[in-house]
Amino acid sequence: MTIVEESPARGRVRVRRSPLRFIPMFSILLIVYVGMKILNIDMRGNLFMLDEFTVTWVELFILAASFVGMIEIAKVAYPGVSNFWETVLIGGMMLLYFVLFVLGIFRTDIFGMFRNTEFLMMTLICFVAGVMALYINNLTRGKTIIDERD
Repeated sequence: MTIVEESPARGRVRVRRSPLRFIPMFSILLIVYVGMKILNIDMRGNLFMLDEFTVTWVELFILAASFVGMIEIAKVAYPGVSNFWETVLIGGMMLLYFVLFVLGIFRTDIFGMFRNTEFLMMTLICFVAGVMALYINNLTRGKTIIDERD
């Protein structure tokens, strides 16, 4: 996580960073997904019910993937801070999700767990978040360069 603090007295931006910033949150989601598949937990089974509304594991994973995507985008949205390696790792997770889904499509035994619609939706959300993170990082870097020229 990157924490940006502005010091009005000095006019500088101080950045505090954690080493956890290099771990894409989509990797944690992937580990939980694979763990649930290995434990043979029914992804389409009901998690809980409220009157006539039911929530399944699939819906929970889609919601979690959406939140993770927004968090990954927010991680790289600091103007004046180079988040190059964070965006490269987000792009790497995007590529990993795509490769796992393609291997699942070709019906290989070990990758068969990735041949379903919930993993396709997680792959698409990861792809959109990765593209947007790269785009926003480039925009904030460009704004910083333009601001320094003034």
